[in-house]
Amino acid sequence: MTKPFNVRIRKAILLPLAFALLFLLVFSIFIAFFLQRHQFDNTVRIQLDSIEQLFHATLRTEADQLGIFMDFMMNDPNLSHPFLARNREQLYNNAKSIMLDIRGRHQVTHFYFHNLDRTCFLRVHKPSSYGDTIDRFTLNEAAETKKSSYGIELGPFGTLTLRIVHPWRVNNKVIGYIELGREIEYIIPAMKEILGYDFFFLVNTRHLNRQMYEQGQKISGRQGTWDEIPRHVIIARTMETLPPKIIEYILMPHEKKEGLIFKINYDRKKYRGGFTPLKVVGGKDIGEIIAIRDYTNQVAKQQVFAILIFVCMAVLGLLFSLFYVYIGKMEKGLVKIHNSLTEEIANRAGIEDELQRHKAYLEENVAQRTAELTETNRRLQIEIAERKFAEEGLQEAHDKLEERIRERTEALEKTYDQLLHAEKLSAIGKLSASIAHEFNNPIYGIRNVLEGILKRQAMDEKNMAMVKLAIKECDRVARLTKDLQSFNRPTSGIMTSVNIHETIDDMLLLVKKEFKQKKIIVEKRFCPDLPQIKGVTDQIKQVVLNVLNNAGGSIGQEGGTVTITTENRGKEIAIRIGDTGIGIKAEDMDKIFEPFFSTKPTVKGTGLGLSVSYGIIKRHGGRIEVESKPGKGATFTILLPTEPA
Repeated sequence: MTKPFNVRIRKAILLPLAFALLFLLVFSIFIAFFLQRHQFDNTVRIQLDSIEQLFHATLRTEADQLGIFMDFMMNDPNLSHPFLARNREQLYNNAKSIMLDIRGRHQVTHFYFHNLDRTCFLRVHKPSSYGDTIDRFTLNEAAETKKSSYGIELGPFGTLTLRIVHPWRVNNKVIGYIELGREIEYIIPAMKEILGYDFFFLVNTRHLNRQMYEQGQKISGRQGTWDEIPRHVIIARTMETLPPKIIEYILMPHEKKEGLIFKINYDRKKYRGGFTPLKVVGGKDIGEIIAIRDYTNQVAKQQVFAILIFVCMAVLGLLFSLFYVYIGKMEKGLVKIHNSLTEEIANRAGIEDELQRHKAYLEENVAQRTAELTETNRRLQIEIAERKFAEEGLQEAHDKLEERIRERTEALEKTYDQLLHAEKLSAIGKLSASIAHEFNNPIYGIRNVLEGILKRQAMDEKNMAMVKLAIKECDRVARLTKDLQSFNRPTSGIMTSVNIHETIDDMLLLVKKEFKQKKIIVEKRFCPDLPQIKGVTDQIKQVVLNVLNNAGGSIGQEGGTVTITTENRGKEIAIRIGDTGIGIKAEDMDKIFEPFFSTKPTVKGTGLGLSVSYGIIKRHGGRIEVESKPGKGATFTILLPTEPA
């Protein structure tokens, strides 16, 4: 009797396979989490590196804005006459309304008039205190250089203030100094709005007198506490409470904080942050800037991802278990079949004699079969040769395919660079709209001041013309900022009546500076009876601006002409924008409206402008036509129906 056959396929194959898959899955999860956390830290590190630059840029912007008011005050005889006459009371009466105005609109907290010997003639914000000698870096620098000076300085009462000092000139002679100050707590909210970080400005207590600090807190009504943090006090903050865990990092040696990114949990939220040195004007290090950001949502998404991974692992484990049981049942069936076959082989051992009788017969058949196989082998040799030829053809096709893959990869990399540039342009667009918004307040302030001068001050015709010209230029800047905000605002998609001539003039205002720099002359040939059309205003503006930018970009620094013509063709209008630039090559004419096709370098173009413009005009029921002669320029014709499509 034969020995029963027993085999274990599951243990030999499935278990090692399961362990290998489990290892790969766990390793992949670990790598994914590691890379995601590394990305978090890298993002925080990049943003922390930019904080100091942003801080100084913000100070410079604030100083420039306040400098405009100081220029106005220095030219005001209502201030210079009492100062020269040493009439402190009259100077205060004339300056206090200015103090109230700039305090309300620009949070100015300090307003000084200084003598040439650096003694304080008048503190407008505290008129009872005067006559003391001011020994501050900004005033000393302005006195030595006779130029404007600004910077952050730490006051004796523990206030960190942006101070701007201008030499006061009357008839080209310095008669004293005007100083404005704005405390830092009014400046850092703008930094928070830009970066999305909360800030704590810490000053080391060795730079402060505790009695004067506590007196200053009491006078200003602030709630600062000397003992809140060891060896430091918080001068300004955008977050109400300092997480206690940060104190451990504050007490670390300074060299260990460089490049440090800490991670803390506070009030059921997860934060990441770091340190930046806090330096006053002159470069003196007086403390630190702590920047922290809430990463709770990002960490929560990571945890949800981990839960999903573990659920998938559980499902895979269940499926593997079911498969393991199924293979076990198959094993039993295979063993049973194998044993049956073994038994049958043993039973057939007795027929060997019968097989011998058939041997001779089989040998004859074998000889015949050998001849047939020889012929078959010959045919196979021929087939092998044919297949070898086919393989060579396949190899050649494979080589060509690899070349096409390489070319496609290069094209994709170029497209990726263009997409990155498009994203950068989008960020720049948002930033320009934000800057335009910030320009409105000072521009309208300047305009109001100029109108006040025009109404209240008697002046000759030349000066009156100069003031009116300044008001007109203020209106032009306001209109430009309005166009910037409107152009960056997401499209509403609402069809309204569009005045094509006004649209073209608005877009010419945006490219005016670039055209002027390149000596480009604009010729307008407007149709006097051009009807309005129905369309989405900001989309039509986008198309006109894209074509104007392309026209200006095709003209070199030697200058040229851009001609804008409008025509009334009955059921449609035509806008023709022609240039005297380099033109378009004949082989590029069929590709200029394709997405990401551009003849410009990657850093100057995305290849999306004409493609997007073509889509906008098509959705409006119109079309774009192009004519070009290489070396002589190109003309784009935008055709739009007078009735909506």
